[in-house]
Amino acid sequence: MLQAARADAARFAADATNGFAVSATLSNPDNSVSLAVTGLGTGTWMVFEDLRNNKPVNSSSNSYDIPEGQLIAANYPYKNTRGLISLVGHKVSVTDNAGLAGTYEVTEQHPNATTGLIILILGKQL
Repeated sequence: MLQAARADAARFAADATNGFAVSATLSNPDNSVSLAVTGLGTGTWMVFEDLRNNKPVNSSSNSYDIPEGQLIAANYPYKNTRGLISLVGHKVSVTDNAGLAGTYEVTEQHPNATTGLIILILGKQL
């Protein structure tokens, strides 16, 4: 059952034509290596009230989830010398649903051992 879930996650993140995937380019920090990838793009926005000042506080976060298998198949350098996933500082160039292109630096990474997706938290647009 777990293998089926991983296959489904990879399929959802790989089909940019008929599925949920979004095409992007992943580049290493010095831009010497880049790879066309497909993954799942997510943007979250929330507002809450600061009770001390009685004012709203806004927060937003963007992430891009890539199947690790794409990186393995392309021999993309995504692990450090200790064999751990190390994508902080890499860049993701992606076009959003409004057609606006942007390049973002990866500020956090969260590999998901269940689905095989690597969740990349994106910082401010470069």
